[in-house]
Amino acid sequence: MATPDPRLFELITLLVEVGADWLVLEVLGGVRTGLAVEESDHALLTAQLSARYGRSPEIDKERVLSFWSPRELDGDEQLRWAAAYVVERLTDEAEMLNASFERLNVLAIAQGRDGEAPPQEFKRDSSVTLQVGEDGPVIQTVEIAILRRNLAALTLALEDWLGTTGGRR
Repeated sequence: MATPDPRLFELITLLVEVGADWLVLEVLGGVRTGLAVEESDHALLTAQLSARYGRSPEIDKERVLSFWSPRELDGDEQLRWAAAYVVERLTDEAEMLNASFERLNVLAIAQGRDGEAPPQEFKRDSSVTLQVGEDGPVIQTVEIAILRRNLAALTLALEDWLGTTGGRR
């Protein structure tokens, strides 16, 4: 297992400060574990075709018995991987949140309509509000366009961070 690069803790501190501490554990786990060794494109295609036509794929017995160790990430490679991972995970989370809100909007508008298109008075921008518990925080519908702009800005900020931390040790 690789030891996290000390420069990575700037990113970790930022994630904790903005409430994304759940992501810190994933980043540290990924950095420490390394990159999984993947099958070649040819091996994957061969296995897919074999499965499609009901044949047993030809697999090298020695390779099956050996477990490939993940490739460790070192130094700048850890920083690049972590920055890309943060953006990818936050983008995925934003898309899932948006999809959930869209589905809730559909339910809120079309409730009791038996699949009919909603009347014109219901064809407006609707909003779904979620509240966690009776006294918990209130979450409003997030506009995905704003979220995407913020994620693009985050990507640029992380690229800038990578540029400034790349030469330091």
